[in-house]
Amino acid sequence: MIDLNLYKNKVYSQDGEDGMINKFFAELNIESGWYCEFGATDGYMVSNTRCLREKGWKGVLIEGNPDFYAQMSKSLGNNPNLFLFEKYVSNEEGEKLDEILSSSPIVENFDLLSIDIDGNDLWVWESMIKYSPKLVIVEYNSNFDSESSLTIQYDKNHRHNDDDYFGATVGAFNKLAVSKGYDLIGYTQCLNLFFAKKEFSFPFKKYSPRDIIMQRGHRPSGKNLIIY
Repeated sequence: MIDLNLYKNKVYSQDGEDGMINKFFAELNIESGWYCEFGATDGYMVSNTRCLREKGWKGVLIEGNPDFYAQMSKSLGNNPNLFLFEKYVSNEEGEKLDEILSSSPIVENFDLLSIDIDGNDLWVWESMIKYSPKLVIVEYNSNFDSESSLTIQYDKNHRHNDDDYFGATVGAFNKLAVSKGYDLIGYTQCLNLFFAKKEFSFPFKKYSPRDIIMQRGHRPSGKNLIIY
């Protein structure tokens, strides 16, 4: 079986995700398609989808910070393959991911979803009903035991304060992923998890939460994560 972790290669991404994405789609003979990235910042900074964009893939980029969105709109707004949204993604009316994507021509079984909002990541993915991406990349909280199933409590106004109160653990994301029919097929240490729909995960080595080591030394927030 193919170990996706052996194909890390950093072009624009933070820790080698570009190479892993490329290998995943190459193995499935997918040369073009659709992606969505939210928490997209300016569309360039440590982007998981910039390589796909430069290959001519179509995409939806979502960013709530007005300064980042202004930069993204200025540099990418004229790209006919892109659909840009100035939104904070949450589970509130008008901000739900299904609603935002429905305002674009993206297909329901699109190819890649990249989630990085350092907050309600698990709750937003859980709320997705209409869309079923082949590959989901999501940043996890590495400050807690990977096998524990913990997440922040849903809070539409949450913003990360550079402490350990954000997102969810590997165990929580894996529990959600399994319920949606996904397998954990790779990770970048203390950063991102790769989940593939079961019908697309067959060539790849499978991981479990216990394979992933936690990171120590982050600042406590005074708030407690809850069991998922």
